[in-house]
Amino acid sequence: MTKKKIGWIIGISAAVLALLAAAVVWLLFFRQTKQPEDPNELAYVTPVSDIIGGGGLGLNTRFSGVVEPQQTLAVQKDDSKKVDRLYVTVGQQVEVGDPLFSYDMDDLSLQLQEAELQLESLRNRIDTLKDQIQSLEKEKKNASSDDKLYYTLQIQSLELEIKTTEYDQSSKAKEIEHLRMSLENSDVLAEMAGMIKEINENSNNNNYDYYAPGEQSNAFITILATGQYRVKATVTELNLPSLWEGMPIRVISRVNPEQSWTGMIERIEYEPITNENNYVMYGSEDSFTPASKYNFYILLDDYEGLILGQHVYAEPDTGAQAKTGIWLPGSYLYTEGSQSYVWAADARDRIEKRKVSLGGYDAETDEYEILDGLSPEDAIAFHGENMHDGMYAVNIGDTGNMPGTETYPADDFAEIGGWE
Repeated sequence: MTKKKIGWIIGISAAVLALLAAAVVWLLFFRQTKQPEDPNELAYVTPVSDIIGGGGLGLNTRFSGVVEPQQTLAVQKDDSKKVDRLYVTVGQQVEVGDPLFSYDMDDLSLQLQEAELQLESLRNRIDTLKDQIQSLEKEKKNASSDDKLYYTLQIQSLELEIKTTEYDQSSKAKEIEHLRMSLENSDVLAEMAGMIKEINENSNNNNYDYYAPGEQSNAFITILATGQYRVKATVTELNLPSLWEGMPIRVISRVNPEQSWTGMIERIEYEPITNENNYVMYGSEDSFTPASKYNFYILLDDYEGLILGQHVYAEPDTGAQAKTGIWLPGSYLYTEGSQSYVWAADARDRIEKRKVSLGGYDAETDEYEILDGLSPEDAIAFHGENMHDGMYAVNIGDTGNMPGTETYPADDFAEIGGWE
């Protein structure tokens, strides 16, 4: 065999071995395995960053919230009148006494003239009826005994008509007084300083309660008070019993966790939120149950650094200092002998038993400090008797993979002791 053939054979063999090695690497590390149908082979994992940040399924009680005005004013318009001029625009700042809009005075003037004519007609009618009664009284005196009853009935009928007309006269006089006052006050003024949030030209008066959960504003103009903020947060039925009005609360910036504010719970709404995302799922991995959500409101001690519409976290203010590093609830850990482990997802979305090194322990919150073995980028599952190596890891945030669940916003999974 020539050296050329030998070299050719060696080259082909090397190429085949390289392909086989690549195939093995792909099968072991890169192939996307199919999710098992057996729920006992599924392990639901949560990113460590979510657990320590309160955004996932850790036992830290943290709630999502948004900064909103402490006061909102809904300005209604009289639907019987036509708006002549609008003085404000959305986003404009107004002070107390600034004109918001004015009514069309031409229509009001016509209505006043018509009402005054109607009032004069009623007065004339009363005078006419009184004259008729006087005539009947004179005729009655000269009438025979048999005809006197007829005159009496006629007089009583006219007296009743006078009383009815006098009532109409009184009502019409009040209407005229109201129209005259409206003409004198054609401009509707702001009763609160703030920012124009909304102008709804198709509004109508339906005794609307602006603070009713899930309602849309039917006010003609909505004004948001500026400079005084509160936080509207949500809690599920699982954590609702742990909250009370007056409870100290710490509000934390989502962008900068080092920035926080203090306050207390001002009000808790015990009617569940009625929008389409009013519940989340909780329970074991093969039995998920819906939990209703509720709003509560936090009054802040100061507002410096906050902006309207900012999304924040809220948590009970126990006075304890914030922990740094990775602290995990004890339910994620288990021990064998002197070693501690967690169930973590590997690069192939398979569960593995991973050894971790522990540091401090917080007995009040049952949290352990993780010194080595985990990073915030890892994802871990709760410890359970059925856990074993090789289970398929499903991210708890990917609700489309949960049995019997729909897709919900990421913020809906900000709690475990009551998910949010």
